[in-house]
Amino acid sequence: MKFLGFLFLIIFVVVLGAFTTTAIRFSNLPGDLLRQMTAGIYCVGFAMSFLFLAMRKRTLAIFFAVTAIVIIWWWFIPARTDRDWVPEHGIQPHAKFEGDLVTVYNVRNFNYRTEEDFDVDYYDKTFDLSKIQTADFVKSLWDGNTDIAHTLLSFGFSDGSYITISVETRKEKGEAQTGLRGFFKQYELLYILGDERDLLGLRTNFRKEEVYLYPTVIPPNEARATLVDILEKANKLTLEPEFYNTLSHNCTTSLVPHLEKGRGRKRRCDIRLLLNGESDQLAYENGSIDTDLSFEEARRFHHINQYVENGAVSTDYSRRIRPHLPKKGK
Repeated sequence: MKFLGFLFLIIFVVVLGAFTTTAIRFSNLPGDLLRQMTAGIYCVGFAMSFLFLAMRKRTLAIFFAVTAIVIIWWWFIPARTDRDWVPEHGIQPHAKFEGDLVTVYNVRNFNYRTEEDFDVDYYDKTFDLSKIQTADFVKSLWDGNTDIAHTLLSFGFSDGSYITISVETRKEKGEAQTGLRGFFKQYELLYILGDERDLLGLRTNFRKEEVYLYPTVIPPNEARATLVDILEKANKLTLEPEFYNTLSHNCTTSLVPHLEKGRGRKRRCDIRLLLNGESDQLAYENGSIDTDLSFEEARRFHHINQYVENGAVSTDYSRRIRPHLPKKGK
């Protein structure tokens, strides 16, 4: 038992030391060289102390004290809104409510020639929340990876308009995106409210991702409550920015609380909320997908690339990716 306790202590110290070293490396200390040097001094210094100093208990006490100070400092590093953002993340949306009407400012609607060549464009639009009809679940896969996906929600109104929400890392110019950096306060959290021609068309026609759009069984009143909660969160982020986190605040785990609040029910924990490449299968098993087809049939039918790959991302994009809906006049 004593040996197991000692082994646990060693593992705990190694894991804590690795986390703290990485936190220093990705901290807000000025300059990349200073961050590397400080992280190296912390890591190598304590490793050598544990290996070569005789007073292990004192070394352990100092290690815990210094580590606690570093983690407290790191924990209070603030998110910001004034960085030099990439163009596609430069403007954050917000909304103004007036009864059933909500005006959404800065709806993204870029015009793409290629993934990297586009015209930056936003518009403001007033939606009548009493006319919301649908909530669609979107999953996008890229580079052949089937374990991790990007997930979105798109809300439809009786006038045929849609608004899509994509929760993303808000990147700075020249900043690389990795899962590891996403654990260590490297990216602010961004709620993009956009036109489907932008947020989905970018993925189907320019990035060549595999995109699936599923109609859900969410009734209009719950869809409305979910969208309102999302818009309120977007408003909050303009005043109180937050950090993206690879696990706790990513594209899926950020949207789930809005769905839970809007629908008034808790979803069961499932690893597929993290390995979200199978999130559509989870939604199908939960009865959230509006279909009478088998899952494989539904996935083939709602793979929307097949409906738009041979054409431009035109104004009827939202109509074309929904072949299950009756055409106007019928």
